[in-house]
Amino acid sequence: MPEPAKTPAIAETLGPGTLKITPKGGTARDLQSKVLKAELAPDLSLDDAVPMLDGSSYQPAGTWGGKLTGTFYQDYDMGGLVAWCLENAGTLATYEFIPKAGTGKMKLSGELTIAPVKIGGTPKKDNEAEFEFKLTGKPSVSTAA
Repeated sequence: MPEPAKTPAIAETLGPGTLKITPKGGTARDLQSKVLKAELAPDLSLDDAVPMLDGSSYQPAGTWGGKLTGTFYQDYDMGGLVAWCLENAGTLATYEFIPKAGTGKMKLSGELTIAPVKIGGTPKKDNEAEFEFKLTGKPSVSTAA
């Protein structure tokens, strides 16, 4: 009896993947080894369509935005991610997010603005920090190498 055809996966797990952020004029920083959660949420804001004299409607192009959010473990040394976020806060940077590594998988890239994160938490615990970096423009999607 022949083996039944395999059904393609409906969903995939996140990771292993990569998340790299490079401040303009700075050095790239790999975040994936500390990140517990990462989400890219692009947003397209559209104005209302404008009625034209001939009865048609004109739709303005809209504005791209959104955010890259996530959670990472805090570290308190000067070379750590908490200090890096504070030192680069307000800086325009490029990002590259590969949710799942492998041939044929997607790579998302674009620009964002780095923001500071909270510092501290519960003593004698591994504390986490949530980050939210605002996107600038439409993300590009391409095939990961």
